[in-house]
Amino acid sequence: QGDFKSELIIKCYNKLINSSLYDPFKVIIGAFNTYSRYCGPREAVFTAICRKNYGCSHFIIGRDHTGVGNFYNSKDSKDIFNNLDIGISVIPFDEIIYDSNENYYFELDNSINKSKIKKISATLLRESIQNNTFENDYLVNDIVYKTIIDSLTNNEELFII
Repeated sequence: QGDFKSELIIKCYNKLINSSLYDPFKVIIGAFNTYSRYCGPREAVFTAICRKNYGCSHFIIGRDHTGVGNFYNSKDSKDIFNNLDIGISVIPFDEIIYDSNENYYFELDNSINKSKIKKISATLLRESIQNNTFENDYLVNDIVYKTIIDSLTNNEELFII
């Protein structure tokens, strides 16, 4: 509940793929319809296996892969793959932030001056849309922004109820 609807996500991906940003013969989009089980590391392994079986070669794991609150350590879902090889390349990362002074995205670490950064999250994006403060800023690509605005203008439901 509250997540973006699949239709909007697919629409945004299709707009990006059909833009001049990507070589149209090097991008394939396919739907893998599942839901989050919010069980942290176990779900990371399950989802990685499912994606491998679906044909994916890489699997991205963020700072808190489908964890709930502080129940799991933020690195548990990445660390479980240190001793596990399921035949898919795991790409771990911590929090990605935006530096407005540098106009650049970084992986957050202790060497970055935290006073000049902006956080990036789907929660911020959803809240800005729901509060009518959604702007074309650092959170989304211009094409995604226009797609979301068009959907809002057409009174389409953007979120799972």
